[in-house]
Amino acid sequence: SDVVNRAELKREDGGQEVALDALAASAPKAVYVLLGTNSLVRDEAEREQPFITYYGKMLEMVREAVGPGAKIYVQSIPPVRASALETRPGLAPERIARMNEQLAALALEQGCYYLDLHEFLAAEDGSLKEEYAAPDGVHLNGTGYKAWVDYLSRHVAYDPANPYLYGSPYYATG
Repeated sequence: SDVVNRAELKREDGGQEVALDALAASAPKAVYVLLGTNSLVRDEAEREQPFITYYGKMLEMVREAVGPGAKIYVQSIPPVRASALETRPGLAPERIARMNEQLAALALEQGCYYLDLHEFLAAEDGSLKEEYAAPDGVHLNGTGYKAWVDYLSRHVAYDPANPYLYGSPYYATG
């Protein structure tokens, strides 16, 4: 709610700033958004629609802040290890899949690009691959973060200004 409510956030240097103002001032060509894991830890169905509504409002505000020329990438909610579900039942694979379907539809509706992190993070059973999982089963470890950065660098929207390296990047479609 900090973004939508334009709350002042503390910077590393101790100063305060509104996140959207800082984003607008940086004039980015691309913005990557990933929310959800902390918001959905409890298994409460009534939290799902407000979450999607908030996400939509936030994307509208981000678009207004960065302008029509910036590309906005909505990333799917990543999977978690099965062991994490004991304390975070709201992150069950079925629920994450349901929420990600709604995020994909929202991204399309808002003119954003959708990136499906499950494509490389999830094991066959839908849980976070063990080799990418931090001990808590929710966050990524160093190997997982490197794989994530690699995935993002290979899944960018086509832009004639981007250099094409034969055989390396895959272009996302909006």
